[in-house]
Amino acid sequence: MYKVTIAIPVYNVEKYIKDSLLSALNQTYDNIEYIIVDDKGTDKSMDIVKDVLSNHPRGRYVRIITHPQNIGLGGARNTSIENATGNYIYFMDSDDTIEPETIQLLCDSISGNGIDVVEGSYRLLSNEGETIVENVLPNFCIHGRMAICEWMKQNRRYYDGYSWNKLISLKLLREKHIRCFPSHRNEDVFFSFQVVLYAESIITLPYVTYNYYMRPGSIVHQEVNEFYYNQYLEIFDARTKLLREVRVDKPTVLYNYYLQHFFEWWIDYILKSNFSKEKKYLFYRKMQTVFSLNFKRHDLVGIRYKIKYDLLNFDNYTPYVIFSFFDSKCQMLYSMIHKRIKCLPLPYNHL
Repeated sequence: MYKVTIAIPVYNVEKYIKDSLLSALNQTYDNIEYIIVDDKGTDKSMDIVKDVLSNHPRGRYVRIITHPQNIGLGGARNTSIENATGNYIYFMDSDDTIEPETIQLLCDSISGNGIDVVEGSYRLLSNEGETIVENVLPNFCIHGRMAICEWMKQNRRYYDGYSWNKLISLKLLREKHIRCFPSHRNEDVFFSFQVVLYAESIITLPYVTYNYYMRPGSIVHQEVNEFYYNQYLEIFDARTKLLREVRVDKPTVLYNYYLQHFFEWWIDYILKSNFSKEKKYLFYRKMQTVFSLNFKRHDLVGIRYKIKYDLLNFDNYTPYVIFSFFDSKCQMLYSMIHKRIKCLPLPYNHL
């Protein structure tokens, strides 16, 4: 039986931490240790944690690690990795909940010598608890170099770049020195990129195992500001350095099925910001450095993106927006045709 470490960072979540913690403690799976990282919030979150643990039979399996001062979610994740004793670590946010059989379902899917990443499906809910959507993954297992990119290619969908709701091999994280930026609020971005590069096996399951709540004031609702701008520049520099260090056996797969998705997302991100034209251009050039590194595309996908980003002018967005609109419509049309004519190749739509 695999030992699992459930890691929960705690910072100013007094409204939600009781439900979150109880959902973790009430798992049907037996072999679990719990790490609570006290990131020095200013509310009564840790008092609630201690009260729950004192009255729960699994309270003795919980370790509380206290930071000397607040260092952020990324730092809390790193603390959990460094102190975990399980075969796998499972991150969850302290304002979300998991289903009673979450760890059981994820562990039951593992056989043989283990898997690097096991991911369940998740439910997106409003702050009031109403279901917005369920993101249901295929029942799928794949092994080999760049396994996650191959998973995306074969399933024609993107890999969720979140750190939560996944069993991740601690051996992988430690051998490859995979960590989060300690002071980052958007700690998932670079962490997940490293996992994508190094993981050699992944299982995804169609069972909903995680409940993600859209809380007011959460990181995903934060406006684009100087703080995030500087963090993303740091992420781009780190990705550039990592891509130069790591030999990528399948650069086309990585480019098409992971990097390009984030390239488009970040372009949209900065276009909607209030940054100066100079800052937007610097941001864009950083992205170009990452995404052009080792990737020289001469097929239809590469031509598409070359045209698209050559049109990007920070004095006038109109040509870029118009091309992007018609490009997306052409992708939809091609996908519809492809469903009827299976012999057609799939280069046009990168997913």
